Amino acid sequence: TPDDQLEAAVADAPFDLVVCGHTHVQVDRRLEGGRRLVNAGSVGRPYEGMQGAFWALLGDTIELLRTDYDVEEAASAILASGYPDAADHAGQLLDPPGAGEVSVYFESLRGA
Repeated sequence: TPDDQLEAAVADAPFDLVVCGHTHVQVDRRLEGGRRLVNAGSVGRPYEGMQGAFWALLGDTIELLRTDYDVEEAASAILASGYPDAADHAGQLLDPPGAGEVSVYFESLRGA
């Protein structure tokens, strides 16, 4: 998403650091207006092109981190759960798409 559109989205935020979620991609991005936008990533459906739990440690500094876990066991549990989209979810957990691929898709949905 272009900086000007992100700037507009966070224009009313009362702080220079905006921590957000729901994109499933780790981001630590400084915008032209001086704000910093951080997204921790995702544990259950990362769009990082590799398996693992992607998360952030927030404190005096910000660290974007990745932790290995038993993805195959998690995928098996998802498949056994009865969740309607279990096969898709488990498949993406086992073979996560990359951030670029997913960004192109989601940007196309908003007409960009």
